[in-house]
Amino acid sequence: MYIDKGAITVYSLNLDIHSISNDYLDTKDDYWGIGLSSVLKGRNEYSVNYQKKEKFESIESLYNYYIKPDFYLKMRYGVSYKLIKSYNDTPNTNEYSTRLLIYGNSKNSNALKFYPMLSYEYFVVKDDEYDVWKLGLSILFNDIGIEPSFSYISKDITEISIKLYLWEFNSY
Repeated sequence: MYIDKGAITVYSLNLDIHSISNDYLDTKDDYWGIGLSSVLKGRNEYSVNYQKKEKFESIESLYNYYIKPDFYLKMRYGVSYKLIKSYNDTPNTNEYSTRLLIYGNSKNSNALKFYPMLSYEYFVVKDDEYDVWKLGLSILFNDIGIEPSFSYISKDITEISIKLYLWEFNSY
């Protein structure tokens, strides 16, 4: 996201912590994830992520394409596939999603940069479909990024998450 158009290849280690709250069922589900991603020439991102929840774990692969016009707002469109493996006897589940993210372009010339963001995500799992609206702020200091966000899933279900990005810029 933070990479300029035509930039060199960038690799990243992504760590994330999530907390989903369901007011209707009066439950809370906390989980974590780790992933690796690569952004090629500032436009194409490929990523593999692992998530560990209380009742299952999952592996996700995703592709994002960045649209970076020369004005304040930038966009990202992506698709993903997630294999969800349950710890009990239920069969594995496949999840498919697509997302559109709009984010601001930080014009700061110093090392600390801010990127406000708004995203819409659409998910398909078995016979169920749902969408998620997410509002967040990415904060980048040199090659470390922190991204707190709030997700609205339904009237009773919300999620708060924090992601940490550690970037490595390709120097050859």
